[in-house]
Amino acid sequence: MNAKAKTAGQTATAGQTATTNGARVRRYYGTLGELDQAVIEQLGGECRNREGGRFGACCEIDEDTAQALADVCRCPCGAAGGFSGFIYYAETRDFTAANRAAIVARLREQIEEGLFADENGKPRGVVGAVMSFNCLQGEDPAEIEEEAAKVLFGPVEEIRNGELDTVANALAWAALEDLAYKLDGQEIEGDEDEGRAE
Repeated sequence: MNAKAKTAGQTATAGQTATTNGARVRRYYGTLGELDQAVIEQLGGECRNREGGRFGACCEIDEDTAQALADVCRCPCGAAGGFSGFIYYAETRDFTAANRAAIVARLREQIEEGLFADENGKPRGVVGAVMSFNCLQGEDPAEIEEEAAKVLFGPVEEIRNGELDTVANALAWAALEDLAYKLDGQEIEGDEDEGRAE
């Protein structure tokens, strides 16, 4: 989330909530893309992008889902800590299959940003980026390379058949952690309607 532009005097703090249509939501700077919205839906939550207003472009996420995302950041093992919708292989496999194009696009963006450079600073390809995930360390590199290529570029049915769960699970967890860390510290303090004349 690149939209850190704040109006003078605003600070991003945790724990601030607003009420929209009777539901408690948390607001964050910037809007959410397709993959981020899919993560929120997988968690069982709701989100809404808003344009304009006092805070500019922002997103609203229901309170329970926002708390789950904050908990991902605070869990010592990240997404592996067990978060609703990202626990069982059937869940992570279906998430990865349904959102593969957005996952590949996100990986390519991150590679362009230098996130997955090798030890010499050279960018890795998409498969190499997946192979560098911490949760895949200790696995057979040749098997992970083959599985990653199939998950990222093979027929989607191969993901759904349960033969590629290790990498499909890692990609789903990566999407969850990416959103959680992206939103961490980006919460908007105050209420959109605060200060308006009735």
